[in-house]
Amino acid sequence: MVVALLGALVPDAAFGDSQSRASSPQPDASPTPSPRKTLSEYARGRQLQSASSGRTESVLITDENLEGLASGVELTSVAGSIASEPVAKAPPDTPRNLWRGRIMEKQETIQILEVENARVDKEISGLWALFYACDEPENREKNIRPRLNQQLVDRARLREELKTAHSDFKELLVDARRSGALPGWFRDLLK
Repeated sequence: MVVALLGALVPDAAFGDSQSRASSPQPDASPTPSPRKTLSEYARGRQLQSASSGRTESVLITDENLEGLASGVELTSVAGSIASEPVAKAPPDTPRNLWRGRIMEKQETIQILEVENARVDKEISGLWALFYACDEPENREKNIRPRLNQQLVDRARLREELKTAHSDFKELLVDARRSGALPGWFRDLLK
């Protein structure tokens, strides 16, 4: 009873445009004949001709008459043996793989230089602590100072190499973009 009462109170427009659907013409369910012929009607009146002899009778091909029918014509040929050729070849390196390889090599170089730089920094700080903790000036000047000086020179060299490697990496990215590398090729490699 409640449903009937609610249905009576709500206007028809609330349930959709029922009047516009009722007034539109319904499409006819039967197909209309087309003036064009179907493929079977077109082919019914035609005779197919053989391209080689012009004859219309059917031919049964067997092992006995195959050589006679194929006289002077090469039907199928295979050159070389399958076993002599490699089964699968490695795909050629695509430009994407080449550029990604170069980027990864440069990143590995930078990472190695950073690790080496951190090692040298740690060793220098240990040598400074040893230098100031040593009470014997002769031992300090003969043993500790030359090692400390060598590590300081190594650190300066490593920092210069690291600076050069970073600038080379930026230039490599620019070169890659100039040669057509897409930005997505290196997205997972860049940090």
